[in-house]
Amino acid sequence: MANPSKNKGTAAETALLRWLRTNGFPWAERLALAGAADCGDISLLPGRAVVLEVKAHANAGRGIPQDAQLTEWMAQAATERDNAGADLCPLVLRRAGAGAGDPGRWWAWLTFADVVTLTGAPLQLATPLAPICMSVASMVALLRAAGYGTALDAQDGAA
Repeated sequence: MANPSKNKGTAAETALLRWLRTNGFPWAERLALAGAADCGDISLLPGRAVVLEVKAHANAGRGIPQDAQLTEWMAQAATERDNAGADLCPLVLRRAGAGAGDPGRWWAWLTFADVVTLTGAPLQLATPLAPICMSVASMVALLRAAGYGTALDAQDGAA
């Protein structure tokens, strides 16, 4: 029998994957589940330098889950980053009203330290793990500016 939660997650991952491939990450691919050794849901680049943890959870709809839920999901993303040996593992939440048609409007959560590192600024605050929320489109632009991914005009023929 089909698992509705798994189907919802698969649909979200597939929609995001298609969007990523046309927005600077033509090598993005879905990753297989690996239980306790899970390495995230999507790898953006060969070698898994950046992986994503994707949630299509009803409570994530406005992008602002309850504190305990966000803490749990951010910890899961950190574990999956470590499992993958990745530089980053942002948490991506499907946004209510943005649907599968526009994953660029979904929410991405990174730690403050991740955002500072991507911008090249020195980390000088006492809360490096504080979560920062932005759109997926903003996260992708930040990743490309930091040297991950490709320039959009360099993707002619990308899937």
